[in-house]
Amino acid sequence: MTVIKILYMFGAFIAAFGLEKMHPFWSRTQRRLSDFLKNLSFFAMNGLLSLVFVMPITLSAASFNIWSRESSGLVMLLAHILFLDFCIYWWHRANHRFSFLWRFHQIHHMDEVLDVSSSVRFHAGEVALSACARAVVIIAFSIPFRDVIIFETVLLVASFFQHSNIGIPKRLDQHLRKIIVTPSIHWVHHHADEKDMNHNFCLLISVWDRVFGTASKAVTNNDTALGIPNQQDDSFFKLLWLPFRR
Repeated sequence: MTVIKILYMFGAFIAAFGLEKMHPFWSRTQRRLSDFLKNLSFFAMNGLLSLVFVMPITLSAASFNIWSRESSGLVMLLAHILFLDFCIYWWHRANHRFSFLWRFHQIHHMDEVLDVSSSVRFHAGEVALSACARAVVIIAFSIPFRDVIIFETVLLVASFFQHSNIGIPKRLDQHLRKIIVTPSIHWVHHHADEKDMNHNFCLLISVWDRVFGTASKAVTNNDTALGIPNQQDDSFFKLLWLPFRR
């Protein structure tokens, strides 16, 4: 199952990369090769962390079975995906609300040019903290390991899509955004504007923002600034150290 996840991951990444080169939405600034490689460095680091920490802790959490339940069928799989997406919506909000979590999450937001590589730019500290928080949910609700892996795969592919610089026809986007998070929704969350950064927290389906009042009507244009206000991006190693600076 892990091998299948990796194959889907690389296939989706390459597909998104190709589509955004063929039909880009945002043409104002092209990604510098050094920044692209920096984001891939985070990808490689977190891939290793996933093998040595995230997967083992997820498997351990799923094997607890603190209360008995029937084997998970298709209906329960969909319910688990919906529930985990609900939980990660609130975890995302917490990353913006609490300064300790923001210290790590800000590395993701400091990217000043969005494309598919932005979707894998996360500090290892955030990845580890997220795995621990998810493990608590897995234990508390006895969510099977298979369902967690499927959810993570779907979420990762969705992240590639919503961060990518793909120009989607307006009418198609209007239909898609009613159900899932499209680039037009998530890019607003990456605006270099605190008001916009505190909206559009959804990561898979777009309903939670509308239900809990965090949906934004803002739009991204070619002259929209991305990143964090008054804060510039930095080198890979300086970004690794940033959460631990006073």
